[in-house]
Amino acid sequence: MKAFVAVAIFAVTISLGIYMGVLYLRGRRSPRMVAAIHFLTGAGGFEAMFLLLRGAPDPAWGSLIGNGKLAGLMLAMALLSGIGMSLLTQARPAALGPALLAHAVVGGGAFAMLLTWAVMVSF
Repeated sequence: MKAFVAVAIFAVTISLGIYMGVLYLRGRRSPRMVAAIHFLTGAGGFEAMFLLLRGAPDPAWGSLIGNGKLAGLMLAMALLSGIGMSLLTQARPAALGPALLAHAVVGGGAFAMLLTWAVMVSF
């Protein structure tokens, strides 16, 4: 149940990412405020995930922390790829499509791993 906060935060982050992706596919630019909220919720969810892993509140979580660390690593990769994507595409706008695809794949995989870990921790 404690992992629900991280899952909820990342669900908001994924929803905003999907919204921005749909805008990109329609050829429109996403508002900067939506991108900022997407970044802040991603960073906040990563912090919640880190706090859960660093201070595991229940000793029974000991065997499940390995999956959580993998989810945390993938979430860090998604966060860094999002930052790198925004920096890279300012110099090369043509690289936006592949960079966005890589960010979406890593972020989606990280969210799936987080859901798997949260379900295993909850039961």
